[in-house]
Amino acid sequence: MHMLTKLNAPPRRPLPQPQHGSSLAALALIQLARNITNFDIEVDGLQQRVLPQPGLLEALLAAPDNAHVDKDELDADPRLWAVLALLYTLPQSMTTCHLPLSDPYVSTLNALHLVVLDLSKHPGALDDSNVLAIRSLTRLVVLDLGRNIGITGYGLRKLIWSESFGRELRGLFLKGCKSIDEKTIGEATKKWPKLEVIGMYSNL
Repeated sequence: MHMLTKLNAPPRRPLPQPQHGSSLAALALIQLARNITNFDIEVDGLQQRVLPQPGLLEALLAAPDNAHVDKDELDADPRLWAVLALLYTLPQSMTTCHLPLSDPYVSTLNALHLVVLDLSKHPGALDDSNVLAIRSLTRLVVLDLGRNIGITGYGLRKLIWSESFGRELRGLFLKGCKSIDEKTIGEATKKWPKLEVIGMYSNL
């Protein structure tokens, strides 16, 4: 499951309300999303994901204007998106969710195995002043901070020395982050033992 963040994301639609005639699957998924902070969901491997039942995604994600759910940017409550992405094989356009780092449910996504955080398409989304907004995402495997030139070695060290952050991290991409020095990268490799790939291309 992937997440892209924006500084000015469109308003998030609330969780859908159960309707008369809603399927048991839809009702269960809405309830799970609503109470997601009370559960510890574990899924062993991607092989357990299945295709959603016909009409399920449309029932849960249909926009008020009946727009088709297969669109460029999924506009849904992140709790519902995370549950769907965890349990089902979704259309390609639904594997990414856009939301601001200030969203109160960013930390909730960690419990749902968020493994890729890509900020490279949103320059300026993260800098030294707000870098700790992502420290709760302790299951990240790939972190792309490319083009967020406001991040310096000082900011990255905040993450490096945050408890539990980076323990699963294998890929760190810093394209254009010219203020992060080799000493800081050395600290990262020592603190994050699984780190295998570090990308630091200088061009923007």
